[in-house]
Amino acid sequence: MRLKIISSCVLPIGFIVLGDIQFTKLPSWGIGMSPGLAQAEGETMVGEAMQLYELGDRQVSEGKLHEALETFDRALRRAREEGDRVLEAVILNDIGVVYRNLGDYSQGL
Repeated sequence: MRLKIISSCVLPIGFIVLGDIQFTKLPSWGIGMSPGLAQAEGETMVGEAMQLYELGDRQVSEGKLHEALETFDRALRRAREEGDRVLEAVILNDIGVVYRNLGDYSQGL
């Protein structure tokens, strides 16, 4: 689960880049819990985008990095369509982590 440790260090950059994200959601995330599962009460989950994100996360864990990039790209499009900026930031962060692990640092940034 080393990738998650790295990704959690980079996550705030996504929030800074995307702007007015409520940081109050961050502490509610548990270790190993995907952010969509810890959304505040009353919020609806972004179904397809979240499922794609979780699939991409599993692909990263299995070492299928190129497949994960394709899945994260599809998840990112869905999150943007739904306007879920928190999930968008999380997905962008994980895309950056995958590129980092592939050694493509400039693309990761």
